[in-house]
Amino acid sequence: MRDREKYLAMTRFDPNLGGKGADNKHIIDEPQLFLDFYDAKEKLTHNFRTKRLESSIRWLLGFERYVKDKETAVRRKYRNYSKGSIVYVDFFGNYGNEMTYDHPAIVLKEQGGLLIVAPLTSNSRKFRDNNKYHIKLDRNMIDLGNQSKDSTILLEQLRCISKNRVLKKFGGRVSNNEILERIDTVVMEYIGGFTYNKWRANLEEKEAIIREKETEIRMLSERISKLEESL
Repeated sequence: MRDREKYLAMTRFDPNLGGKGADNKHIIDEPQLFLDFYDAKEKLTHNFRTKRLESSIRWLLGFERYVKDKETAVRRKYRNYSKGSIVYVDFFGNYGNEMTYDHPAIVLKEQGGLLIVAPLTSNSRKFRDNNKYHIKLDRNMIDLGNQSKDSTILLEQLRCISKNRVLKKFGGRVSNNEILERIDTVVMEYIGGFTYNKWRANLEEKEAIIREKETEIRMLSERISKLEESL
């Protein structure tokens, strides 16, 4: 949009106006914005025409759901999702390599109408790789979400989403404590790298002290045993 900065300036407080330039105005008061909207729509239409059929279908389904969400004024009654729940999510609206369209995801945190999720993929290459941010879920395991295919949690693509994006529950729930703890540890390293590294260094230092003390105790025990034998 060629007038992006101009439009953004209208959304900021202007001390000369005593408010924002957009206050108490409608789109008809800024006809150029309407023209720019149609220009963007034409570019979007051209992009849509050049997509493959499968991508076009997926894109349109996501766009239609997005529009319906904007039209709905009634407050939704959100259901609750426990940590580890597998849900099917509409990730419509991506930039670059972000996950898009419909994909299963694991719920990591719930807060009101929002969820923090990580997408799942059944891509066999992802399942076989050694990426430290990928957590493997073997198929047909009840405590691993009971997925029909070997799946991988992509923790490098964590997303905070509205519950409106959830299409349905998908499979079961990851309840395996070892996997859940591993997810927490990997997320801690990924998001809070500085603190995580300090925590790891501190832990390793304490473990070294413990090993040293255990060695001292073992040596003392051996000395005591020898003294007892000599008596």
